[in-house]
Amino acid sequence: MEMFGVGLAYLCGGLFALALGGLGVYLIIHSQRSKQKAAQSHTWPMVKGLISETRISTQELNETLRYEPVVRYTYEVDGKIYEGRQITFGSGVDFGSRQKADEFLADYPVDAEVNVYYNPEKPGEAVLQQVASKTTVGLVIGIVLVAITLCLVCLMGSGIIRLVTNAI
Repeated sequence: MEMFGVGLAYLCGGLFALALGGLGVYLIIHSQRSKQKAAQSHTWPMVKGLISETRISTQELNETLRYEPVVRYTYEVDGKIYEGRQITFGSGVDFGSRQKADEFLADYPVDAEVNVYYNPEKPGEAVLQQVASKTTVGLVIGIVLVAITLCLVCLMGSGIIRLVTNAI
């Protein structure tokens, strides 16, 4: 019965390591794709769009308030109207103070005309700024999570080897 409990503990640890490693790999890939999209967007066509909504979304993260500017805009490509929400590539834009978020939104008042850069292969994909935000943070966190996962896997592997050799 003791062997069953140890096996279950290794299974749970393995699943945890798998989830942690998966999140790390996702963050690394997302970071790299966002940088690539930002670079590619410099060749995308530009059309004029119209700001239809601006507001600030407030979120609490670890007892700290974060202020995220939300912008909605419409634009037309080949006679079809699209609605966009993406300001930059990456994990979005947010600020630690309401004032900075308000200052950021000052460039996007409702009914203002803006430049919209859209993907010619997927016109529904568009941005207002051809940059990637927070990609370094995502990359670093992803690498740290993968490194922790590798350490956990090594520790679990050595524990399993010890367990098997002691059982023989």
